[in-house]
Amino acid sequence: MANNNIEKQIKQLEPIIYYQLHRLNLFKRFYSYREDFLQEGRTAIWVALNNYDKSRGAKLTTYVNVVVRNYLLNYVRSMKLYENERNIPFDEDAYLVDFEPIENITELITDYGNEAHRKILTDYFVESLTQQQVADKNGVSQQWVSNVVSRFRKKLKKEWL
Repeated sequence: MANNNIEKQIKQLEPIIYYQLHRLNLFKRFYSYREDFLQEGRTAIWVALNNYDKSRGAKLTTYVNVVVRNYLLNYVRSMKLYENERNIPFDEDAYLVDFEPIENITELITDYGNEAHRKILTDYFVESLTQQQVADKNGVSQQWVSNVVSRFRKKLKKEWL
């Protein structure tokens, strides 16, 4: 009986999977992985339903959205789907306007800030390192890397919009 209830909830929340797939532009780019994405999304919903804690103040749909998005991103990263296309990390930072990839990211970095900032941005965007890996490599805090990346994104958004 409990399994039937969870299956009904997963079916009701399934549109979230489609929303996240379209939001992340995964259907168009990787249509052949469609069923894999849907299964990963269903798994994420199941995990979210089992881990949801109403006392933390978030709505169930909000929590499910976050979990599904993270599962899909982790799946794409684990499959290394972007490795064969371009040397652009899979991250919303690389998609600033309507999820169009910035192909000249290296050129944009070259024109930004001082040498330390450019090194951080190159490691993050071009080398596809995580913020923590960039911080460790450059002897700075992860928060500083996050701040540099955020300021760079804001500047680009301001110039592009």
